[in-house]
Amino acid sequence: MKYLFKSLFAQDILAYIDLRCSLGNKEDTFGRRLHSFDEFCMEHYPDTLLLTQELAESWCTLRPDEKENTLKLRTNILRGFAKYLNSIGKSAYIIPEGFAGKSVPYMPYLYTATELKSFFYGADHLPPHSLSPYREYIIPVLFRTLYCCGLRPQEGRLLKQQDVNLDIGTFYIVDSKKTKTALWQCPRIYITYVENTTSSCKQNSRGVNSFFKIRMVDHLLLLGFRNNFSNAGKLQTLHLLQIISREFTTGAITFRQK
Repeated sequence: MKYLFKSLFAQDILAYIDLRCSLGNKEDTFGRRLHSFDEFCMEHYPDTLLLTQELAESWCTLRPDEKENTLKLRTNILRGFAKYLNSIGKSAYIIPEGFAGKSVPYMPYLYTATELKSFFYGADHLPPHSLSPYREYIIPVLFRTLYCCGLRPQEGRLLKQQDVNLDIGTFYIVDSKKTKTALWQCPRIYITYVENTTSSCKQNSRGVNSFFKIRMVDHLLLLGFRNNFSNAGKLQTLHLLQIISREFTTGAITFRQK
């Protein structure tokens, strides 16, 4: 468990997460939200032993800049935790279903040809950085993998060498959304591009099992990354880059027209 729980609900939270994992759910899905709940309890209700209506409704309040769907997810997780507490004989207030409102349909953003050209131009001209060797080679491939093969950011990030078969052009995605596995096919022209780029990094990357061999560096580099973001993106592009940067902090990419 990568999260440390300190509130009076800590032991019950850990037991509930173990239960959800045994049912096939991902640990991080519940761990991250309940860790935030745990910190909220420590700050605002440090002496509260019971999950009361006041505590539950205080937690299930829309935060500044929070999306309605995120609130709904947090609320549903807390509802499940409250039901678990009731099931083991502990009193807990269960937030009514629909308390957080209805889900808001997600509207995808479609990039224009100009935006895509500028995006990849920025990735292709990423400068070297001593804390992240080979990033100027790997980052362009990583983004093209997401774009050409339809992978989610975390699926590309977590690829292992044994999951990639460039001979037939497939990615084996392990433990994807809803813990499912999948086999993804990639375009032939993309395979040659990947082989030529990643081969330059293999010689000095022994002992690293990740397919994208980028060293994790200080998260503070993301600040420079944000400051160099210009008009080529949109909020959706920035969000995608932030997801990647949290794990592979790529440093500052300057987006400009070629």
